[in-house]
Amino acid sequence: MKKAMTIHAALSYLKTADKRIRKALDTETYATYAKVGADKINGVSAKTVKEEMKSSYQSVVDIIKTVEAIKKAVSKSNAENTIIVCGDEMTVAEAIYMMQYGIETKKGLLQTLRTQYASARNSVDRYNKDVEQRADKFVESMFGSKEKATGQDTISARDSYIKQNTYEVVDPIDLMNEIKSLEKWINEFETEVDGAIQVSNATHTIEIDV
Repeated sequence: MKKAMTIHAALSYLKTADKRIRKALDTETYATYAKVGADKINGVSAKTVKEEMKSSYQSVVDIIKTVEAIKKAVSKSNAENTIIVCGDEMTVAEAIYMMQYGIETKKGLLQTLRTQYASARNSVDRYNKDVEQRADKFVESMFGSKEKATGQDTISARDSYIKQNTYEVVDPIDLMNEIKSLEKWINEFETEVDGAIQVSNATHTIEIDV
């Protein structure tokens, strides 16, 4: 017999089923021992004990089979059904992967870009500040004291020295735009993805054999 349920209902069943399986494995008895030919086991009819063991075992086996069937059906559904997140169409499975793993990779990339750009920017500022101080000393060494170092020649010499020794950030990727783009994507993804998956789970159904 086929049974239909929403993905939301299926996931709710899985949560309770896992607890029921763990409880059964921790508390139920599937084998014991007794004297050969004994009519009772621990004061209970041997026939009753055996029937209860079989019933308990069949119960947990049925739950496990249902769990397996649901998980297979949910996985298939997640691989087929799509949602829209950040303006992009992706399968539910892809969205779940991004939630669990992919988003952390993007956050790691974002942090690396921030760190490297800030380091390069700080180094350039530090070196260029030092270049200006060295330019003053260069002019003094060529034309005398700073007070005497006046006129167009000294200005040209200082400007030329600074130009030849100035540092710049080497940024062929345009990191500031990349950083803004990544920040925007990550924020939008984290804002939208959970709701999009919940809507999909509430509207899509699966069928299992019961």
